[in-house]
Amino acid sequence: MDDKFWRLLLARGFIRLSSMMFAIFFMWRLITQYNSIFIVSLIPALSIVGYVIVSIPEGYILDKFDRPKILFLSSVILLIIYIPLLFYSSLLLIYVIDLLSSVFFFISGDIFYTLIKDIVEKEKLSEAMSFNVISRSIFEIVGISLGGISAAFFPYLFPYLLVFISLLTLIISYSISSNIKTVAIEKKKEEKTEELNYSHVIKLIKYMLPALLISLVINGIFVALDVFASGIFYDILHSGALGYTAFILAFSLGTLLGGTIGNRFSEKLLNARSFALIIASFSLVFYLIVLVDFSPYIEPLYTLILGIGVSLIDIPLEALITKIIPSKIFGRTNSLIMIFINGSSPILAVVYGFISNFFSIKIIFITLGSLMLIISIPAFFIYRKLVRTREEDIKKVLQL
Repeated sequence: MDDKFWRLLLARGFIRLSSMMFAIFFMWRLITQYNSIFIVSLIPALSIVGYVIVSIPEGYILDKFDRPKILFLSSVILLIIYIPLLFYSSLLLIYVIDLLSSVFFFISGDIFYTLIKDIVEKEKLSEAMSFNVISRSIFEIVGISLGGISAAFFPYLFPYLLVFISLLTLIISYSISSNIKTVAIEKKKEEKTEELNYSHVIKLIKYMLPALLISLVINGIFVALDVFASGIFYDILHSGALGYTAFILAFSLGTLLGGTIGNRFSEKLLNARSFALIIASFSLVFYLIVLVDFSPYIEPLYTLILGIGVSLIDIPLEALITKIIPSKIFGRTNSLIMIFINGSSPILAVVYGFISNFFSIKIIFITLGSLMLIISIPAFFIYRKLVRTREEDIKKVLQL
C-alpha cells in the first residue's frame, strides 16, 4: 500500500471520528435531559435520512467529477456545519447538524470506496479492506471515547474539540487531492470505452438484490443497539456515561479484532457457510444481552463479540463487491447499495423508539434475535451465489 492509500484512510478516519463523537455525546446528553428513547432514536434516524435523499445524485457526481476535490469540499462543509455548536445548542440545532453532517460523512465513505478502486490493485483489495476495517475501528474507538469522556467530564469543551478535529480533516483531505486524481485519470484511460449508465447500474442491483435485502434487515436489527444502549444504561442499569460509552466502544474494539483476524484469513472467510454461522451467532448474542442479568461489566462483552462477527463478514464482502463492480459506475452503484443496506435504519430507529413505550427492551431484543436466527437460513443460499460471482459474470449481467 502506498502513501496515497494511507492518507486517504487518515482523512476518512478523522471524518468518522468526528461523527462518532457527535453521536455518542448527544445521544447520552438527550437521554439524561429528556429521559426519552424516542427522542434519542431520532439521532440515528436522521443520520441516515439525509444520505438516502442525496445518494442517487451523489453517486452520479462521484462517477463524473474529481473525487478527491469532492472529499475536500465535504470536509469544508462539515467544518462549517459544526461551528454553530460553539455559540448555541438546542434540540432542533442538534437534529439539524446531525442530519447535515451525516450526509457528508456518508459521502466521504462513498468517495473512499470509489478511490480504492482507482489506487489499489485487484490482488490487494482484500488486504486494503482489512486495513480499512482496522482503521475504521481505531477511529471509532477514539471517537466513542472522546464523546463519552466529554459527556462525563467536560461537556463545555466538546464543541471546540469537534471543530478542531474537523479542521484537521480539512487539512488532510486537501493534501491528498492532486496525487490521487492523477492515478484515477490514468487508470480510466486504460479502461474500455463502453458507456455505462444507470440502466447498467439497475442490472447490477437486480443481480445483487437478494443479498442486499438480507443486509438491509441485518443492519436494521443492529440499529437497536444504537437506539436502546443509552436507555439500558441510564434507565435499567442506572449507570453513568462511561458505562454507556464502554458498551458502544466494545463493538468497535470487536471490529478492530475482527479486522486483524480478517487480514490473515479474508480469503478463507469468503464462503456462505461462514456468513450463515456468523449471522446465526448474532442471534445468540442478542439473547444474552437481555436474558442474562443486566450488568454494566458484562454487557460490553456481548457487543465485543458482535463487532468481531461484523468485521469477519464485512472484509471479504467489501473486497468482492469492490472487485466486481466496474469503476465507471462504482459511485452510482455503491450509493444505491448503501440505500439498500441503510435504508431501513431511520425508519426502524423511530419504530424502536415508539414501540419501547409498549414493550420492554427484553422482549424487543428476544424478537430481534429470533429474526436474526431465521435470516441465517436463506442467507446461506443467497451469499453462496454472490461469493461465486466473478468479473466475467458481471459482464454477462451488464451485456457487455
